[in-house]
Amino acid sequence: MAWCLVGFFALVLLIRSWDLRACRSVEAPSDAVCRRSEGRAAWMCLLETTAECEFLLLALHSYAAAAALSYFAAALGLAGLTLERRRLEERWPCLRGEASEDASAHEREALLRKA
Repeated sequence: MAWCLVGFFALVLLIRSWDLRACRSVEAPSDAVCRRSEGRAAWMCLLETTAECEFLLLALHSYAAAAALSYFAAALGLAGLTLERRRLEERWPCLRGEASEDASAHEREALLRKA
């Protein structure tokens, strides 16, 4: 569960420090449209690099949401396992180690197999 939180907070910090202008300036030299110096190509370059950077930001948001969902699913699973363990211990006190002295290890194994 700790890794879910670490991943989530790392992604949130990355999202908060996201700079669209820096992303566009890094992305522009690799685009073929941006290498042209025409007026129309400049607008196409701006649109293309903005769309690519926005898509990257959307991907980061998706990963952060997946990390949060993973954390809540792990917490829900842990809660369910804890409740089930309590239920089993109430049903069979020998699982807690509070069985009478005449209960042998063989009887405990038989009870566990029946479950």
